[in-house]
Amino acid sequence: MDNKSNYKYLLSDLSTLKGVGNKTLNLLKKKNINNIFDLLWKLPKSYTDRSLSTKINNLRIGENQTITIVPKKYFFPRIRNLPNKIIC
Repeated sequence: MDNKSNYKYLLSDLSTLKGVGNKTLNLLKKKNINNIFDLLWKLPKSYTDRSLSTKINNLRIGENQTITIVPKKYFFPRIRNLPNKIIC
């Protein structure tokens, strides 16, 4: 491939990417991401660090924290909009 065809690919529509449908395309366009080049150069403004795990007795109210659990039993309600329950 020469440089011109590489540049044309970067400016191509996001729908050419595998797994990008109308729903994802609309979400990206709301973030002003219109082509592959925009997708590559749009850097995240924030992130959540989930690498540190806290013991359950050390949790603090009002802070986002990560804990590790072992699920014992799952309850899936028959009504679609109700939440799933998991005993840990």
